Amino acid sequence: MASSDLKQYQFIVGADNAKYRLDRFLGERLGLSRTQVKRLLASSNVKLNKRVAKEKSKGLLVCQGDSVEVSVENYLDDEGRFEERICAESNALEPLLVHSSDGIVVVSKPAGMPVHPLKHDEVGTVLNSIAAKYPEVQGVGEGGLRSGVVHRLDVTTSGILLVALTQKAWSKYRGAFANHHTEKIYYALVSGVIEKPSELKAYLKITTHKPAKVSVVDVADSNSRWCDLKYEVVESFPMATLLKIKLGTGFLHQIRAMLSYYGHPLLGDTLYGGEAIIYLDKNPIEVQRPMLHAYSIKVDRINVQAEIPSDMQFLLQSLKQWNQTKGVG
Repeated sequence: MASSDLKQYQFIVGADNAKYRLDRFLGERLGLSRTQVKRLLASSNVKLNKRVAKEKSKGLLVCQGDSVEVSVENYLDDEGRFEERICAESNALEPLLVHSSDGIVVVSKPAGMPVHPLKHDEVGTVLNSIAAKYPEVQGVGEGGLRSGVVHRLDVTTSGILLVALTQKAWSKYRGAFANHHTEKIYYALVSGVIEKPSELKAYLKITTHKPAKVSVVDVADSNSRWCDLKYEVVESFPMATLLKIKLGTGFLHQIRAMLSYYGHPLLGDTLYGGEAIIYLDKNPIEVQRPMLHAYSIKVDRINVQAEIPSDMQFLLQSLKQWNQTKGVG
């Protein structure tokens, strides 16, 4: 990136910040997390008294009157706090657009596309596309790289996603999700045969990070969450079942973890014991992701659906054709 593309900021250390470590000064002055401070120092875009301060300089103590210069492609908000901006990237947003009104954009997220970037220069996420078409999303809600995010979907999950373009809309719909005033329907293709509708209830807890994984726990604690879902059987095959799932609560990997615990992991969900390849006679079919699709959301006056994507349709069609050749169904 050319230096002319960077914005320059200068801070003079006051008496209140004297004897702070440099990383603490940057964190408090700019509103940065430790990870963001580390990345900023590693970029060589920080100078202390005109000298470049690298990551190894994070422990230096700043003194009253010291000059700290920061060069970033992001900006400081009206309160002088640092806020990372989403890189606006115009790509195939239009085919994803499902609904837009009253400060809310609804898209059908493809599987494999993250909701938001993790770094300011990351592209290829839903928010990159939205920021290109709706620049007003910058700074809404949590702000920064999560601007406008009302709720989340796993990277591998396809389907309906809401993003707010105004603070009023974000507060309204974020509150609706937090208070379970929504109706969310998912379709899942799971291993094994399920014959009857049912309701699953359990305590879930995040048990590992990177990659994140949750587990059903027998004893609740402060880190666990009570979760429930209901499902109906849409269609059964000899080795798989298509379910229509209604979420009562929303928690990380909830559908994936609960169905796996009860013996029916999603096809393609290797993290939770699902099969990556299914065999129809001797013909292998590779399942490249967990077969989970966020089909619809109903909240307030919004009632939207997203068609089941092509990869899931292909697998369903293959199973149906296999049934027909075997005289099943």
